[in-house]
Amino acid sequence: MNIHYFQHVPFEGLGSIEDWIRGGSYVLGATRFYRDEPLPAVEGVDLLVVMGGPMNIYEEANYRWFAEEKRFIERAITAGKRALVAFRGGYGTLDELFEVLTLVQTGKMARIPIVLVGSEFWRRAVDFDYLVDEGFISAQDVRLFTRVEVAEEIVVVLEAFYGGKPPGSEAAQG
Repeated sequence: MNIHYFQHVPFEGLGSIEDWIRGGSYVLGATRFYRDEPLPAVEGVDLLVVMGGPMNIYEEANYRWFAEEKRFIERAITAGKRALVAFRGGYGTLDELFEVLTLVQTGKMARIPIVLVGSEFWRRAVDFDYLVDEGFISAQDVRLFTRVEVAEEIVVVLEAFYGGKPPGSEAAQG
């Protein structure tokens, strides 16, 4: 599996997840926007990890690569890349997360595993239980994603969703 991540600033990184990826049978690639590195071909990426960053969704003029990054993510979704793993972040992360949740919830996109890394962060950032209690979303909508803490849990979620087969195989859930 080819795992690629987007890094916006030098001080952010994959942390222990990088150690886990390198210790497994995975190929790890990166686009470090602060170094002006190019984007990969969408076809060569099986799993895309988008790190947070200092920008918000309206700062395309301040970050020349930001519009291109958004288009890449859209192409990845359109190409049927089959997982969203969201780390702690700001409005850009929330924008991408809610776009995918909405597409899956409304049936405009096939169900994919949506993994939120850092349970406490996500509980505080978005109170999904409150949204259910107030009737804005259903209890079923909360089951569209899974909260985890560490890399190994991400893999458990992906393997459970895909029945132990790689994303893109015929065994993938719909």
